[in-house]
Amino acid sequence: MNPRDLMIAFLFCTMSLFSAACSAESDPSAAAVEAPAASDTAVREELTGDWTSGWYSGVDGYARALAEYEKTNRPMAVYVNVTWCPYCRSFEKNVLSAPLVRRFMRDVIKVNLDPEKGERENAIAFQYGVMGFPSFYVHPPQPSGTRRIPTGVSPEQFIEYFKKTLQ
Repeated sequence: MNPRDLMIAFLFCTMSLFSAACSAESDPSAAAVEAPAASDTAVREELTGDWTSGWYSGVDGYARALAEYEKTNRPMAVYVNVTWCPYCRSFEKNVLSAPLVRRFMRDVIKVNLDPEKGERENAIAFQYGVMGFPSFYVHPPQPSGTRRIPTGVSPEQFIEYFKKTLQ
């Protein structure tokens, strides 16, 4: 990677972090969200694995997720991240791995996308207008436009933002 690309990547990460921090500060009253009880065995098993369980991955996964989204009345989430991004790892560890978030997203169609894996992945990230990492987008059940939600938030705030996109 040349110095120009490194600088652009650094700026994107910095902008994403700043944007997420500003979004989190603008809604300090976000209430805690109560998740449904994980009473059945399948749900408990799903929550014991890592956060990527049940996620589509890459360009082929994105295509399958879109097909499923078009056939069902379920929301779709697209998580765009890169391997070198510490903010992505923090979001995964602190938000996506949280049992509260995993329960909440149980019925969501989920896609994990790394734009540095290839040209087609990068083209998808470009379509979303990704300006930094991590970036998280929600497609509501009834196609009405994709919305980006902040990633520098607590699990409870993440769920609140997610819910607002579904209204």
